[in-house]
Amino acid sequence: MRRLIAGLVMALCLAPALGRADELVDPEAVLVDELIVEARLPGPAWWKVTDGDSTVYVLGAPNALPKGLAWDQTILKRRLEGANRLILPAAATAGFGDIGGLLALRKQARRDVQPLPAPLQARVDAAAARLGKKSDRYLEWKPVAGALMLLSDNRKATRVDPAEPHQAVVKAAKKARVKAGRAATYEAVLLGRAIMAAPDSASLTCLEVALDEVEAGPAVFRATAQAWAVGNVRGALDGRRSYDLCINALPGMGDQLNRANADQAAAIAEALKTPGHSVAVMSLRSLVSQNGVLDRLRRQGLTVSTPE
Repeated sequence: MRRLIAGLVMALCLAPALGRADELVDPEAVLVDELIVEARLPGPAWWKVTDGDSTVYVLGAPNALPKGLAWDQTILKRRLEGANRLILPAAATAGFGDIGGLLALRKQARRDVQPLPAPLQARVDAAAARLGKKSDRYLEWKPVAGALMLLSDNRKATRVDPAEPHQAVVKAAKKARVKAGRAATYEAVLLGRAIMAAPDSASLTCLEVALDEVEAGPAVFRATAQAWAVGNVRGALDGRRSYDLCINALPGMGDQLNRANADQAAAIAEALKTPGHSVAVMSLRSLVSQNGVLDRLRRQGLTVSTPE
């Protein structure tokens, strides 16, 4: 059960991956080119949103980093000094009251599971062996749920840390005595039901793109993470994506992404009502995509500056 919940939360955080983008609808396919430049200051790229005497410095971040990847936090720590608040990305959460719904979701994910086509079965067997697991770990679930666990296991095996860089940002904020809070939170059970409602074709596609990531290995993920760490925005966005595309293509997930971007933009706009400055950390692609966070803020008449 913990594996399934962890997979759902990871998926709902829209983590980037490797795979075939031409088969899936992608709500974040179009990027705003004028927002994509290379940072001049040390470390990852920042954007600045201003309104009168108030500023929010926005760090664009991946949703996970290879363990041990070093990045320069000098600018982060400087901008946290005297900040009013730290705004964290919107996220799905599961509490004690969600247990009943999650148990029902677990049953649904294991109900009427059909055998996979032989070629796909062979790929699952090979991926499981590569990860040191038994195939039944993924095959006893609907393909979309098996895919979530496969991705989670692969990221553990390739030493990807889903807590970073956000954990480092929160730690720095705590040291600077800056209060941190999420832009919005959503119920994991409701989002999980949408994932479980995926038609068979989409469910199988989710499994295929998760297999693509296992088979590709960690090299591209590490390369894009290293590009992010030195402020190379284009390079950080260059990795072929699959898993976030898969989740966004499931019933209601495109709408959920739009809702998250709207809520994150609203949280930044709200912070601008307080004189001084605040800090925000958001998904890099959600920041610079068309109808993403920064695009929405520009349309509201706020001034958005590209990375320094």
